Amino acid sequence: MESTPPARWPLAAILAVAAVVRGWLLARPIAALDGRSLPDDAYIAMEIAKNIGWGQGPRFVDYLTNGFQPLFVWLAAIPFRWTPAGALDPAQLDFGLKLALGISCVFDLGSVVLLATAVRRGTGSRTAGLFAAGVWAIHPAVLRVAVNGLETAIAIFFLLAVWNLVLRRPFADSSPSRLFGLGVLCGIAAMARIDLLFVGLFFAFESIRALRAMRLRGGGPQWLAKNLALAAGTVAGYAPWMLYSWLHTGTIIPGSGRAVRWITLTHANHVLDAPFYLGMLTDGVASVDANLPLFGKAALAITIATFAAAIWRRIA
Repeated sequence: MESTPPARWPLAAILAVAAVVRGWLLARPIAALDGRSLPDDAYIAMEIAKNIGWGQGPRFVDYLTNGFQPLFVWLAAIPFRWTPAGALDPAQLDFGLKLALGISCVFDLGSVVLLATAVRRGTGSRTAGLFAAGVWAIHPAVLRVAVNGLETAIAIFFLLAVWNLVLRRPFADSSPSRLFGLGVLCGIAAMARIDLLFVGLFFAFESIRALRAMRLRGGGPQWLAKNLALAAGTVAGYAPWMLYSWLHTGTIIPGSGRAVRWITLTHANHVLDAPFYLGMLTDGVASVDANLPLFGKAALAITIATFAAAIWRRIA
């Protein structure tokens, strides 16, 4: 569903408000953000970014590691090139951190525009797009993410970019060359955050849906070419990280390596494995269910119904 482009001034006004609010947050001292929006993981990412910026490679303390989300860390390393290698001056380090947070805010401002465009395209309503952008511009949860010192804001930007391209032209109507470009964007998105590769599940549903229609028209080879182009583009987009990882750590499989000893020492009771994160998820669900049982069960039912309806529409 598409509509005419919205008038530019309302979105420009929302973007200006978003920029002012994020600028105010960036003007706050690091001590005011620490523990509120900056978690422990932010300092791990910044330690690696600082060492890359100083030309020491992706190190955490004494050891090389590829256990990080590369795109944000690479970008965050740029400001540290302007600080002297080995500098311990807190003001200089805070300056590098502030510039890195500024990079996240720039991507978050881009997300305001992408969200407005995606919602407008998906609903056909200018008002809906502007409302979504307005909420995003000032919502406290979004603002915390924008200055959390992690890859979240950049990952959201690339997820919205992929969403916009899909809404503009679905899989079935796209040429192999266009799908190759979309794949490159998906690969870059995966460098922003590795679990964005799960958008591949969406493309799998789209591909199966397209196959049913294309087989009736004898388009099986074209369907195969589209899928290969998308996959090849994704590998091409992600290849810089695989090459970088191989050159520095000897493997393309992300892992903390010998740096894990230092990383785990920065956390209290932190276990770097899947059960730890599954435990956090189940604890969170149990907490919601214990304190707001009706809300929790209603939210679960709505979530299941929404996903089931979406899958049914795609298949049908």
